[in-house]
Amino acid sequence: CEVRPGPEFLTRSYIFYANRLFKAYQFYYRDPSCRDPTYSLVIKGKIRLRQASWITRGATEADYHLHKVGIVFHSQGAMQETVARINQTSGEQCSGFLSPGRTWTPGALYELLSAKAERDCTAGLGFAMHELSLVRVEKYEQPLLLQKSQGSRDVEELYLGDIHTEWSERLHYRPTGYQRPLQNAM
Repeated sequence: CEVRPGPEFLTRSYIFYANRLFKAYQFYYRDPSCRDPTYSLVIKGKIRLRQASWITRGATEADYHLHKVGIVFHSQGAMQETVARINQTSGEQCSGFLSPGRTWTPGALYELLSAKAERDCTAGLGFAMHELSLVRVEKYEQPLLLQKSQGSRDVEELYLGDIHTEWSERLHYRPTGYQRPLQNAM
């Protein structure tokens, strides 16, 4: 469970494909133990690695483009809170993102951002994927600590750019450091 300023509590999962497309899942929670889910984001886009960073040693700078961002609410209360924030802080195109009286539908995916429809209602969540503009992958062997087993296992970690601690700056911030690494689960 990651803790971000706000406070925000989340877990993340990213899948990168050979054709430069990616799919990311971000699961947000109400509590620091990540046991009480509020909503999840499903993010699809494309990433292009550019060059070695001049600012951050070992990092690669990247460009990314978001194709879609969807949200799934995990309770009626979470839906009402989040929709109120989106309707209040987003532009005209999002003022009626979901009507206030709409009831929660478990598992329903609501589109926040669509590149095709030129609609972006993510600002109310303080959402940006600028973490993808600074990337680093590290591979190493980790010794096995079992009593009878000798050897090691390969570990691959993904370092993504840090996010700004101030919500108002997140949408404009360009990372110069890293968040805690994510481990390859494959």
